[in-house]
Amino acid sequence: MIGNHDNIAIGDMDRNQYPDIVTTSCVLDADDHLESIHFAIVHDYAISGFSYIDSIAYDKDKYMSGVQTGNFDGLPGDDIAFCSNHGSCAGFVMNDNGYLSSPQYIALGLPPQGISIGDVDGDSRDEVLIAGQWLTICDYEEGTWQSSIVEPQIPMFMAHLSDMDNDGDKDIAAGTWYIGDIIYVTVYCNDGSGNFTLDYTYSYYDKASSSGVEDFDGNGYNDMLFGNMMMFNQGNLEFAPPDTTFLQGDPINFADMDGNGSIDIIGPSYGGGVSYVGIAYNDGTGHFVAGPLPPEPDQIIRARLNNYPNPFSVNTVFEFDLPENGEVEINVFNCRGQKVHRLELGYRVEGKQRASWDGTDNRGRTLPSGVYLCQLSVQNKAIAASKVLLVK
Repeated sequence: MIGNHDNIAIGDMDRNQYPDIVTTSCVLDADDHLESIHFAIVHDYAISGFSYIDSIAYDKDKYMSGVQTGNFDGLPGDDIAFCSNHGSCAGFVMNDNGYLSSPQYIALGLPPQGISIGDVDGDSRDEVLIAGQWLTICDYEEGTWQSSIVEPQIPMFMAHLSDMDNDGDKDIAAGTWYIGDIIYVTVYCNDGSGNFTLDYTYSYYDKASSSGVEDFDGNGYNDMLFGNMMMFNQGNLEFAPPDTTFLQGDPINFADMDGNGSIDIIGPSYGGGVSYVGIAYNDGTGHFVAGPLPPEPDQIIRARLNNYPNPFSVNTVFEFDLPENGEVEINVFNCRGQKVHRLELGYRVEGKQRASWDGTDNRGRTLPSGVYLCQLSVQNKAIAASKVLLVK
């Protein structure tokens, strides 16, 4: 494509329910000076090849340090949010029927370091969390961006919107790295309306420049990772003392790399004067080792998950043949990979089973039209998946 690409995000930019790639490009002149910065969007690469839009230019003094997509105005098509470390601001590009606006900016004080997207107040629109001098929530209301401060005292350089107390709404897990190699970790719980209270703090000696929130130990509660220090969530916002992974660098991303149903950690590492990409493999309990841990062939369980009608507008019925007894659930993910609904079916015996879903999230709010991935799990093991189209 054009120039260098320092940020990548995924969103449905052209309103056709297929994920697009949003990236930022910088172009250098002959003397390697920054000449221009703009957005580039890869449309529907998997189904039709790609095209890109490079007409959305923005202030080159506001070099981007993080980009995310979300639906901020409730209209079809994802919008773009970004933070600028050099410009000490947040920026927003609105999607009007596939046409992207010029960026709007909100000054943030100290340079922002992190950005996260999620619906924090239950209005079916995403808000933007920026970590910097403050934890700032940015909300698009009546055509303008409003900002509110969650924590006015302590600069936070890493923050995530994630359900930390399992009550169905988005909480804030945040951390900062102070001078003297002290990491300060906080959790702010959401009352369901976007009001946050500080419910957990912890500090320890280490350093970190990146972080992540996932259920690494498979107990149903989201854990926190800052640098290579893991904090396991035991429930009721009680965390086990930090444990370390084998990676010597900071994490970059998370995925099940060896197919054993557990989240692994991918990040830079180093040793013997050589830098490389490392993977910390999860054994399923949150213990990480240097080698992959695929399931034994006789432990692999597969099933088929069907649903009808598909597409649906009001209700759809899942049908599946359960290969073993156990606790069963169906998790629903949107096109950005965000879990939007958890259908807990309780203990079921092997054999043919049915369950229904009405197209709502965990709080009973109707989800927007789009393609959703439905994943069937038994005893916390994913055994089948299917796609469903919700049309409103």
